Amino acid sequence: MKKAILFCLLVCMLLLEGCITSQPVKLSNTFDEEQARTMLRPGTNRIIGSAVMRQRGGGTVTCAGTTVTLVPETPYSSERLSMLYGSVDRGYCPMYRQLRFENEDARYRAATRQTKCDAQGAFEFDQVSDGNFYVISMIVWGVRTVEGGSLMQRVTLRGNETKKIVLSPY
Repeated sequence: MKKAILFCLLVCMLLLEGCITSQPVKLSNTFDEEQARTMLRPGTNRIIGSAVMRQRGGGTVTCAGTTVTLVPETPYSSERLSMLYGSVDRGYCPMYRQLRFENEDARYRAATRQTKCDAQGAFEFDQVSDGNFYVISMIVWGVRTVEGGSLMQRVTLRGNETKKIVLSPY
């Protein structure tokens, strides 16, 4: 039981931190809390999704029980996620790839929305405003070693839209 709790704490920390390393990277953009909070106001859009990864042996693992984060697109979040995932459209950051930001703004993590994946690896964000957002989820597994990583996808919403997405490394 203790190992399961520690494993869950590790997953949550990695999701919130992104990928961490010994070499700090400096972000050139500053975080605009007002812009992010404005984008998080209730809207009429909806995101329905799932997150899945294929294991080396061919099995699949979902995000069941883990947190999914909705991040408003701002110059700060775009730069940060581009460095983590190598893209601002979609990406995968494996557990072994690590990155730490020298000038991380703690308000960035607070200006997000979160939900949980259900037992089948599905999630939903209701009442999302118009705009561009990043959806981020972590999928990890392992017995002797931890495998997996975090997944990100950019989503654009306009005018009472429902977007269906599948987060995957490919």
